[in-house]
Amino acid sequence: MNTPIPYHHQPPLSTTRVSPFHSRNHLPSSPSTAAKSHHLSQTTFKVQAEAKGFTSSTSAAATIKHKKTKQKQIASPKKDDPSKEDHDDQIPQVVTERMTGRIFAFVGLPMAAGLAMLQAFSILKDRQLWDVPLWLPFLTTLVTFGMSTLGIVFGTLSSSLDPRKQGSFLGIEEAKQNWTEMWKEEDGNISS
Repeated sequence: MNTPIPYHHQPPLSTTRVSPFHSRNHLPSSPSTAAKSHHLSQTTFKVQAEAKGFTSSTSAAATIKHKKTKQKQIASPKKDDPSKEDHDDQIPQVVTERMTGRIFAFVGLPMAAGLAMLQAFSILKDRQLWDVPLWLPFLTTLVTFGMSTLGIVFGTLSSSLDPRKQGSFLGIEEAKQNWTEMWKEEDGNISS
């Protein structure tokens, strides 16, 4: 594609002062220079940085393999080395399922109530039964969705950590016990 590029240079109408907006692409003075710069721009434009995720597949595979090996070493310490014992207790499956159910309940019920109230306000306003003030849907959304967000934490804390004990319906006693237990462990980790 060595087609000559027609170039017409027109002098500026007025050059009393220099413009503060300098263009970065200055046009060359002759068509042969324009063809050379066009050719140079195609050959010299390369991405200089190798962003994360855009490396070659062999180096990426080696990095992933290295990370997996490190994770296995961390996850499975040697059994004959007592200094590398796993101090974290495993949560039993029964307790995990109990926590999940409580989280779904304490998140889902406030969220469903908030969505139902928004729908009710919309129906009341569309049928012109009540002119709902604009702040009321905002306030109900803030309260119900906020309660739904806090439901994640409360659903976790209100679960009984004893696999044989079901716990109460709302789990207030378990939440108090788990809250103090959590802070005792946190204070023990900081001091040691």
